[in-house]
Amino acid sequence: WLKDLISSLFAHCPPSPRTCRDLFSPFGVETSRGMGLGFNEWVTVFVPVLVVSLIMFYIFVWGRGRHPKIYRPRTAKVLEGLEAASPLLPEGACSWISPLLAVPLETVATRAGVDAAAYLVFIRNFVLCTGLLLLIFCISLIPTYGSSEMGLEEFDSITMANVSPGSERLWVPSIVSWLGAAVVYYFVYTAVQRVVAMKQQAERTTTNPHQLSVLVTNVPEACREAGAIQKFIEEVFPGKVLSVQLLREHGKEYAKTMGKYSGAWAALKHSEAVFEQKPEKGPPMTKEKCCGKKIEAIPFYQQKCTEFRADLEKMRAEYEQLPVLPYAFVTFNSLTAACEAPAKMAEKGWTVKPAPEPRDILWANLLKCRTPTAQLLRSAGVAFIVGVIIIFFIIPVGMCQTLVNLEDLAEKLKLDFILDNKGAFWISLLQGLMPTILLAVLNALVIPVFMFLAYVSGVEKISDVDRLTMKFAYFFLMFNSFFFVVIGGSLFNKMTEVMNDPGRIVPLLGESLPKVGTFFICFVTVALGSVLGTLSLIGKLIVSGIMLKYFCKTDRECAAVLEPSSPPYGVMYAQCLFYLSLTFCYALISPLFVLFGCCYFCLEFVSSSYLLSYVYKSRFQSSGLQFLSAVRFALGGFLVGQLTLLCAISLKESGALAICVPLPFVTVILIAWLPRGVGKSLFDDGLSAEAAAEVEADVQRHGNLVQLASQAVKALDWMDPSYTVNLDEPFQQKFQWVNVGKAEDI
Repeated sequence: WLKDLISSLFAHCPPSPRTCRDLFSPFGVETSRGMGLGFNEWVTVFVPVLVVSLIMFYIFVWGRGRHPKIYRPRTAKVLEGLEAASPLLPEGACSWISPLLAVPLETVATRAGVDAAAYLVFIRNFVLCTGLLLLIFCISLIPTYGSSEMGLEEFDSITMANVSPGSERLWVPSIVSWLGAAVVYYFVYTAVQRVVAMKQQAERTTTNPHQLSVLVTNVPEACREAGAIQKFIEEVFPGKVLSVQLLREHGKEYAKTMGKYSGAWAALKHSEAVFEQKPEKGPPMTKEKCCGKKIEAIPFYQQKCTEFRADLEKMRAEYEQLPVLPYAFVTFNSLTAACEAPAKMAEKGWTVKPAPEPRDILWANLLKCRTPTAQLLRSAGVAFIVGVIIIFFIIPVGMCQTLVNLEDLAEKLKLDFILDNKGAFWISLLQGLMPTILLAVLNALVIPVFMFLAYVSGVEKISDVDRLTMKFAYFFLMFNSFFFVVIGGSLFNKMTEVMNDPGRIVPLLGESLPKVGTFFICFVTVALGSVLGTLSLIGKLIVSGIMLKYFCKTDRECAAVLEPSSPPYGVMYAQCLFYLSLTFCYALISPLFVLFGCCYFCLEFVSSSYLLSYVYKSRFQSSGLQFLSAVRFALGGFLVGQLTLLCAISLKESGALAICVPLPFVTVILIAWLPRGVGKSLFDDGLSAEAAAEVEADVQRHGNLVQLASQAVKALDWMDPSYTVNLDEPFQQKFQWVNVGKAEDI
């Protein structure tokens, strides 16, 4: 029955005089192409991607004019004092691109923050880097590989696979690798240098009151009083302490009650709005329990709100009696004192570090006050789980590989009758499009899991959650979507030959490894379409349309649905790092790959420039710290590329290997030097001493900063927001956007 079912799925395919085996015969290789794909497969990937991309771009152009609250909210709303609104762009289909790209990235830093500008610097420099590499490799490598003696065709004819073992032509990529390395090092250095300048400029121009505060993380039990802490610190900084905010352990009961109250309050307002809009239908009903009888919703939720609010007010009144934690926020009235406190208080045995932005604090983890040992064990446990997930996903990734070799798969499963006498188009479609899409879906499925694991790892800042997500996702992509695909794809269909003659592993890898690059060309082609899919905001458009039409009844619900998401820097960096690593790994082996990598980064730069400047709502500012981590990972990907080149040349048994051997050591030295050299100010938290002295010399500006810090203390910015939220509006955020544009602008 299985045989009949599968046969029926392909019954509509037009017959062809060529079988699947005949389809691949012109390539001049064995029927099993490893993970390599030909021009037919690439076309079947490119055409659907092109069609979908054009549709996504049309949706974006249409949405910009029809739905400004979704497609350009940053033209009228900003975080006051820290950001600036972006000007309106022309409404034409493509006329907005030129003005968008003409904006200096330093201006982007003032509008959307240093983190947004740093990400664009990262993408922009690698656009230039891959473009220059493409020019160099087209001149040197493509003629070298294309005129070689192996006689391969299509994509394989311009890869290292077309060069015979021991050929003198292998000296060309070995020599060119040094020139390529110099290009990469130059653009990495200039990128870090530019972001450092942006951070220093932001430190001297922005007025963020958190710069005057520090976080003490090991307050001795005998000193856990505001007066005692202030007295101890003023022994080092006399008269410089403005306030001390102790942290207290309020337990799980308060958070649980607060969640119940917020849910009951939202349900009450929703029920009241429903009854007000359609009174003829009678009062809305609800169930007290899952299987209980229906009762009137408004009186029920009013009663629940009254009960929960009374409990919350009682617990708030007892706040001063709660146990004091060994953490405290100390606010100074001097920037210089705030900058010097970590070093000088360390001499006294206290651990002090610059305070993060209040909106960047992950209060649920901060209030745990974990010791360094406990945090290390927790991080190790999370890392172990991530490793298990990576290993587990080897199975589905391996299944994706089998779809690239349908002929051998069908023959081994005794289902080769399915592909006999079927059209070459259908075979190319299955082998080219399905594996790349399935692999992309598998990669997307693990992202929410990694975000959750980053959250439970115990980090105390939201920016650190993003940074961990980037690391987890990048390791997953590199291991499963690169290493396993390269090795497994190269040997999957040669397994019989390897088992019969294990000594053939080396020549088989030398033949198959360069061909895997053609599979990744199809993979990056699909990624080009995903960039425009992200720009189209089609998910936000569909979900918000449904919610506004059928579910949202109150102004708060409508505003929550329309509120833009925060930029997922962790995912954005991880994806770019993966495609950048692929480009580096196959730049010298399959030079055509650089063209697709360059196209991807060009589209990503345009898309991200618009989304960061006109759509996304910034959630934190880490002043480029995540950028520095991403640059080091990029160099790590470049290191993998250099090792891949060494492996490919050694498998070709060429003496040119000796020229490339020093390159990985140079890259490792640069990775280690960056946070200690040109990127040191990005690696360090807090304001630099030079910037602090410069700001403090401006008496008026420093006075305004101290005044803002005093206001932040009075607003209880350094206390758990659940204790300071207005119970009449429990969903109102302390740090929210304000309207700065005209009403008709959005």
